[in-house]
Amino acid sequence: MFAWLATRHVGEAAFLEDQVDQLQNFESLLTLRPEGLWGAIMSGTVPPARALGPLGAIAFGVPVSLGLGVNAVHLETSLLIAIATAVCFLMLSRIDVVCAWLWLAVFSASSVVWWNAAMLWSNTLLLPLGLTIATLASSCLRDPSRATLGWLVVAVLYALQLHLVAVVAVPMVMIVGAVTFREARPVRGVHAWVIVAAAVLAIAPYAIAEVMTGGANTGAILGHLGSSTTGSAGDTGSATMSLAIATDPVRLLDALGLGVLPATIVGAALAIVALRWLRTGPLFWLTAGAAVGIAGQALFFLWMSRPFAGYHHVTLLAPFYVVVPAVLLRRSLFGEAVPLRVACAVGGVVLALLITAGPWLADRSAERTPWSYSRIRAALDALCAGIAVDTDEGPAFAAQLNPQYDSVLRYLMKRGMTKCRYEPGSDVVIAAARDGLYPASKTIARGTFYRELVLPPGIARYRRVP
Repeated sequence: MFAWLATRHVGEAAFLEDQVDQLQNFESLLTLRPEGLWGAIMSGTVPPARALGPLGAIAFGVPVSLGLGVNAVHLETSLLIAIATAVCFLMLSRIDVVCAWLWLAVFSASSVVWWNAAMLWSNTLLLPLGLTIATLASSCLRDPSRATLGWLVVAVLYALQLHLVAVVAVPMVMIVGAVTFREARPVRGVHAWVIVAAAVLAIAPYAIAEVMTGGANTGAILGHLGSSTTGSAGDTGSATMSLAIATDPVRLLDALGLGVLPATIVGAALAIVALRWLRTGPLFWLTAGAAVGIAGQALFFLWMSRPFAGYHHVTLLAPFYVVVPAVLLRRSLFGEAVPLRVACAVGGVVLALLITAGPWLADRSAERTPWSYSRIRAALDALCAGIAVDTDEGPAFAAQLNPQYDSVLRYLMKRGMTKCRYEPGSDVVIAAARDGLYPASKTIARGTFYRELVLPPGIARYRRVP
């Protein structure tokens, strides 16, 4: 049921510059160019600073290179969210099955989950990696193992390949390591070498790119860190927003009319209550780690002093946001020992909620856009099938992140994803603008073009008059 909800909006997400950029990053990776070895560009960074590896480009590029199509990428990322959720739920159920069911219920009611599932974007992979981190942390707290600690570190390294914001997971890793390292089982033999190899593989592409460019991206990252000023005017909103989302993942306090500060105070008080009830054990440390991680995330955004740019900035720790509510519900509604029939009943209630409220939750949080891959391709086929055209593409279509790359329409035409043929200097021009405002005529360097037709979602055909 969760997997069906996660794939409910596959094919409906935006397919614009960010998505085409990642697909071309994969092409650069195959030719060992730095743009492919680095990760995606961090929004708002000038000079551009990139994430630490090609995981996002690989996730995008492999399905398309196999001929499965662009929508297969969205199906892949959504299914990864569902699979990672299932694995995390199973691990939590080994600690406390009722708490695991309640965690799944609150997690399924969180807007950030379904927003990510509905998006075609490499950064949505932060959610399955966050779930992986939660799974490994829970496993290590339940059954301490240095191998699990090693994989926990590796998971964070791969998250950093998607976005530098993944550094907010470090406090959780430190807490789990401090609590379990001494009594953890040692890791020996082949398993140790596999962990080392996975870590090297996570770091190697970035290291190669930095050698090729003389440390260009590291210099850009350090430059931005050095220029960050705590509390810059108007830029503390990202820290405030992160607290609002983390302390109220199901937006209940917001519905009650509480502001961000009161909601944060309530969230902190509830975390203290949960810790006092638990006192010790895996759930105690998981709750403590969640509280420290949320606070550390807010401090990180405060230090960076950058505006809040979207849910992807707070996605990684989403599995931890719901730990405190799940623990409180578990301890307030049920005793220490829960009979199997009660646990089954709780699971039945959660399933019933997914069936009845799940579609509404998934639809409510999905981002609406007419600019999906299927709609853009259909418009192109209707406007210029079988003829040679040039393009005139505005913001969100033009290749502004990597100017050496193809823009959105050119990418589709040059890779045979549409029936249109790209030919510079053609008498027919296909124009794309998100606002859908097209003048009756356009003056381009080679002449004046007159509008002939505009088709949804808002792509126009112009023709040059001799």
